[in-house]
Amino acid sequence: SAALSSCCMYFAFLSPPYFSPFSPLFSLPLHPSRSSAFCTERITMAGQVTQQQVIQKFNQLRNETNNLRQKLAELESDAREHELVLNTIKPLDGDRKAYRLVGGVLVERTVAEVLPAVETNKKGLDEVMAKLQQALAAKEKELNDHIAEYKITVKTGAEEGAGGMSASSGVLV
Repeated sequence: SAALSSCCMYFAFLSPPYFSPFSPLFSLPLHPSRSSAFCTERITMAGQVTQQQVIQKFNQLRNETNNLRQKLAELESDAREHELVLNTIKPLDGDRKAYRLVGGVLVERTVAEVLPAVETNKKGLDEVMAKLQQALAAKEKELNDHIAEYKITVKTGAEEGAGGMSASSGVLV
């Protein structure tokens, strides 16, 4: 078993790039206490990616893109709120009282003190949104490349249900 596990360690560094130790799909046991059946199964695949691994990678990429979209939508909502606040307090007198929520505490300030802070936060949100949009575009490209490479087709629930139904509904009258 120890000889086989050292074989697995050797195999891990000679395998194709999609089995690299830095890949999220890399799950080759390198610990001698693991079973040897997994190692021999991995070696006999000789660099082929299993269907389960392709699906796992697809689901991972899809989840990552969805998470990026959700975060981007959240930041866009925050940016719209900041813009609304800016449009509301810009025409006001600088000495007028303004309340700002800081760490869950409502703090009394003046418009002159709050306006620069809100503008700075808005600019920061815009920068973060731009970076997230770039990351989302890169992740979507990676997902589309993965789909094209493995010729993945995604079936929706409606397609699966319609595929199994014939012209009649199967109801006896």
